[in-house]
Amino acid sequence: MMESKFSVIESKLDDFVRKFYSNRIVVGVLLLLLVAAISLFSVFMIESFAFMSPFVKTILFYFLLFVFAAIFVFFIGVPLCKLLKIVPYISYEEAAGIISEYFSDSNDMILNVIQLNRGESNDFLVAAINQKIDKISPWNFTHAINFHKTLKFLYVSGGILMFLLLMSYFFRTKMSSGATRFMNYSVYYQPDNPYSVRVLNDSLTCASGDDFTVLLEVNGPSSPQDVFLNTSVFKARMNVDSANHYSYTFRNLTADVDFSFGYLGYQTDDFKVSVFQKPQVLGVTVSVTPPAYTNIKSDEFENTGDFTVPFGSQISWKFDVSNCHGFNFIADTARVESQIDENKIVTNKRAMKSFDYRYDAEGENGYKYTSNVFHVNIVPDYHPQIMVVSAVDSTTSNAMFFSGHIADDYGFHSLSFNYFDSKTPQDVKTQPIDVAQSLSQDFYFYFDFNNLPKSVSYYFEVRDNDAVSGFKSSKTPISVYTTITNEEKQERVNNLNTSISDKVDQAKRILNELSNDLNDFQKSISSNDKISDWEKQLKLNNLMEKQNRLEQLMQELSKENLSKNSFENQISPEMSEDLLEKQRQLQELWDNLLTDDIKELLDKINEMKNSLNEKNLRDNISDLKFDFDQINEQLERNNELMKMYNVDKKMQNLSQDLDKLAEEYRELSEKIKDEKSDVDEKKGDKSDKMQIKTTRITLINPTKTTQISLTKIMQTSLTKMLKIRIRKAIKQILT
Repeated sequence: MMESKFSVIESKLDDFVRKFYSNRIVVGVLLLLLVAAISLFSVFMIESFAFMSPFVKTILFYFLLFVFAAIFVFFIGVPLCKLLKIVPYISYEEAAGIISEYFSDSNDMILNVIQLNRGESNDFLVAAINQKIDKISPWNFTHAINFHKTLKFLYVSGGILMFLLLMSYFFRTKMSSGATRFMNYSVYYQPDNPYSVRVLNDSLTCASGDDFTVLLEVNGPSSPQDVFLNTSVFKARMNVDSANHYSYTFRNLTADVDFSFGYLGYQTDDFKVSVFQKPQVLGVTVSVTPPAYTNIKSDEFENTGDFTVPFGSQISWKFDVSNCHGFNFIADTARVESQIDENKIVTNKRAMKSFDYRYDAEGENGYKYTSNVFHVNIVPDYHPQIMVVSAVDSTTSNAMFFSGHIADDYGFHSLSFNYFDSKTPQDVKTQPIDVAQSLSQDFYFYFDFNNLPKSVSYYFEVRDNDAVSGFKSSKTPISVYTTITNEEKQERVNNLNTSISDKVDQAKRILNELSNDLNDFQKSISSNDKISDWEKQLKLNNLMEKQNRLEQLMQELSKENLSKNSFENQISPEMSEDLLEKQRQLQELWDNLLTDDIKELLDKINEMKNSLNEKNLRDNISDLKFDFDQINEQLERNNELMKMYNVDKKMQNLSQDLDKLAEEYRELSEKIKDEKSDVDEKKGDKSDKMQIKTTRITLINPTKTTQISLTKIMQTSLTKMLKIRIRKAIKQILT
């Protein structure tokens, strides 16, 4: 069987396809370079003069990028993939058609050979194919590719590129600035601006929710009439504050704002106001704990600035804050430490006086929130009050009754009676007085000044329960009490005895007068000569006046005797039981001079003054005369009994004095005896010690001179002293 020569045609066709796509790739590269150079040169030059907006530049940038990508894909990428047989490429039939167009006399022989080669193989068909191949084989299929056109395009493209390179070189400044601005398509560039702008704000920061005013200064050939502030959302005309100075206020900023300025066709670079979160005090809780002694419960206040608390209260402020990096609490002018725990701040202070306070919350960027000035009013714990009234105990000497009143805000710690010798004020003695729990109360106190110095100073002191201030106290003025000595008491006893005797005499005279008046009145109402009711009334009034005076004297006698007894008991605390019993009985006699029957009878006469019934008057007057006679007799008896009691009392005092003198005499005798024994022992000593001379007193007698020892003289003097005291006591008894 004859061999086919189709492999020769097939090899020529493959070479054609390779060169065909290589030519396409070269043309694509030249086209891409030419289009890119022309478009970029044009855009850069236009931008260097036109200063396109970012919007236009962005659209143009992505359009050119799309064009370049499309040229690369269709004119370079696709042929390259076909050349590498990555994607389907032209078939032999298509290649034969392109070649047949170039060789006009081929009469599609290449296509016929390809088709015949695909038929059933036989010698006749192979011979026909080989015959046609022999005619075709001298042809160079690559001549069908228009390399001359490609070369011409290369020359034109190269010339254009060289021209553009030369133009870029000569206008390199424009090209550079245009290229830079175009490539930064999102950035706005403006022509050279003869004006300069300056933002006058120290800082372009603002707290969230605050207003922010932008201050602008524009300097240039003239003052722009209109200056606009541009943001991505709006464009606003700025206020003209003065020549070249403009302002605009952003209201209630909550987010960052980018803005620029526009004027006379010029546009500035972008500026930015940065918004930060400002510190906030979301709430305040005030806890007040009064001192325990006030018995006031703790309390809390929500979001309260001014308030009133008791003195010494512990105050705690609890602040809920946000965006806070620092906190200052200022009380008056002093800073109070605060405890910061995340968004909780606690400040504690003890309220010892009224004060003003404020607080500062510090945030980022040095922003400070300052509160108003608030006031805490302190209710002071006043000093306790004390008032005392004193009265002398009339039943005894050197004793006083005290009644007083104390008051305080919250209660008392102590009440005391304090006294000291006026000569030694530093030695103060204290006697506590019980107090109740009430805030206002009366108290009573009795004090006996006996057995104390002559002059005693005293005062009362009350302390409140204010432990915070150390129990504040109030004192009464210092008073001085001068005690009565036994000699003064004895003098008062003597005076009281005299006064009692005088009053007994007065009472007896009044009784005699009453008795005479009653006789006269009884005769006047019994005689035939009738007296008028008016005269009766006068006589009765006179009787009642004397009766009142008599009753008063009786009471005074009883009181004076009681006072005398008290003084006597203080002078002689060792009084015998017999004398004490006599003293008590005598007091009862003085107390019962006016019996209840006599008082009742006098009251009846007093009631009968209006009726003036003669019969009743006569009967009552008769009874009164009898009773008054009894009172007179009783006065006499009491007076005599009192004298006898006084004699007994003086006798007891004399006996006590004699006992004391005897004791003194005994002690002195023993002392003299001891001294005499010592002298005799010294005389019997044979040493050269000094001899003791017995002092002698020479008494001159007409007949002889007697020497009496010192011992005898002392004994005689003591005996004389004893006799003098006895005489003095007897004289007091007799008087």
